[in-house]
Amino acid sequence: MSTSPRFEIGLTLAGAVSAGAYTAGVMDFLIEALDTWEAAKTRQADTPGSEPLCPVHEVNLRVLSGASAGAIVSAIVAANIDKTWTPVNATNADDPQVSNPLFDCWVNQVDIHALLGDHDLQSDPMPVSALDATALDAIAQKALSYQGPSISRRYVANPLRAIFTLTNLTGVPFRYDLRGNSGYGQDLTLHADQMRFAVMNAGAANAPAIRLTPDARYEYPLQPTAASKWSDAAWQRFAMTSLASGAFPVGLRPRPVERNASDYTDMRLPVQDTHGAPLAIRPSWSLQPNDKYQFLSADGGGVDNEPLQLARVELSGSPLVNNVRDGLTASKALIMVDPFVGPNPAGPVSVVQNPLHLALFKLLNASIEQSRFSAEDIELACREDVYSRYMVAPKRPTPALLQAQYPQPDGKWIASGALGGFSGFLHREFRKHDFLLGRRNCQLFLAEHFTLPVDNPLFSAWRNNAALRACYSVAGKDGEPEQLPIIPLLGRLHPRHGQAEPVPTWPQDLCDVDALKVPLGARADALFKKYTQDTGIAGLALGLLWRFWGRGKILDKANQVLVQALVAQGLSSGKPQGQA
Repeated sequence: MSTSPRFEIGLTLAGAVSAGAYTAGVMDFLIEALDTWEAAKTRQADTPGSEPLCPVHEVNLRVLSGASAGAIVSAIVAANIDKTWTPVNATNADDPQVSNPLFDCWVNQVDIHALLGDHDLQSDPMPVSALDATALDAIAQKALSYQGPSISRRYVANPLRAIFTLTNLTGVPFRYDLRGNSGYGQDLTLHADQMRFAVMNAGAANAPAIRLTPDARYEYPLQPTAASKWSDAAWQRFAMTSLASGAFPVGLRPRPVERNASDYTDMRLPVQDTHGAPLAIRPSWSLQPNDKYQFLSADGGGVDNEPLQLARVELSGSPLVNNVRDGLTASKALIMVDPFVGPNPAGPVSVVQNPLHLALFKLLNASIEQSRFSAEDIELACREDVYSRYMVAPKRPTPALLQAQYPQPDGKWIASGALGGFSGFLHREFRKHDFLLGRRNCQLFLAEHFTLPVDNPLFSAWRNNAALRACYSVAGKDGEPEQLPIIPLLGRLHPRHGQAEPVPTWPQDLCDVDALKVPLGARADALFKKYTQDTGIAGLALGLLWRFWGRGKILDKANQVLVQALVAQGLSSGKPQGQA
């Protein structure tokens, strides 16, 4: 076992809708960088006594926490962390022979045409979502059936934790008995939920033992096998829970989740009791610890879109303990990957009353926006003197063809950013752009930003090696001391010594919105038929109204919304397809 200094990391993958392609690109480059470094250290260890050719400290990947699309990306990584795959970059992104579960799921497979099918309506008595989510089941099955060469990654914790946020539509009841003259208590229902998994034996790095005691930190164990994981009930539960976290409200169907009722015993809070221990609460229900509890879950991002605290507590060991923030002594850090962080118009907007038909959407948007915001987490992540929290977010130069319209030097240009994050589903080139941008941003993040001061003990074994220090040193910001990378990039992966991941071509005027009228119309027809079945003469009248008036109105409005959103995001010039 290595005695080199060790740094532990946790990854928080935020909700992203179709921008999960960006998060997948970040993860693809991160795994490639860690694999390349690990291989170099292994080669170096085979020649003892030689001058170090690469940094020799250790980095351990301890936990993945995810919401919505971030949970699905986390699940793909965790399910295939015992396999190798070919990294996808600009040179091989269109090669059909490339085998990569992240790229395949998030670029090749997730597409609007599959989501506009009608397979769900063939089994459901009534529609439960606007889109056909059975396509996601097929993608999940393919991701769990990936058969790349087996590998044991030394830098992966054993066990590797995966934690997904869930919006529990059923809820967990609690009762607070309060002191007072009435003797009454307060009855509340908790809808913010989570589920924890532990992937066993996929890596060799030390980690706390799996927790199997009946309480809120119970972890469902997963064993890597040579056979398809889809045939294993535990892995199916894992995949379906990640889809439950990604069940975007209205758009995608809520997912059933079954778990042990005992999971809700002793839910620890970040508050101390009179003895200094974390407070714990228990549900006020009749379920026994050995009972099964079932509920429907919608998008985990609806209650916790950036589950950073879940990963933070996993690293620190207690909700009452913070990871060390000082750069000279920090030994653990969280990396948040968030595709929807970036420049927005500042300041308050005018107060405008919303028409009744828009009020519900305004309320839903407010709830989603609020779940993306934690003042404490954002403030700590932004402070230059905090070395326990980092962020990767979209950044690229303004596309040349948009510079006249958007003169700022750079911005949050992400092709999946339109339509509330759904635009990536409209075209493969949108998702490919975001995947490749994720790789580029991760490369620059690791080389220039994921660093510690040179005097941190992590670098004690190699900071005095002049050649290595010159190769990897990063100048401190605002007079701060010299920095060294926590995850060094070797060879061609380093943008200064190899080749920077190129800025992907901006995908403008590639989506033929008019052509989408056919699958959109087919889905709308299928939904209408399902709703009006068995309605007799009234159904016939509604059918005529739909055919000769309603259908055209809805499709024209959908076309208008799509065009406006793509133009606003710079994905369309607004000209008809094929017109210069």
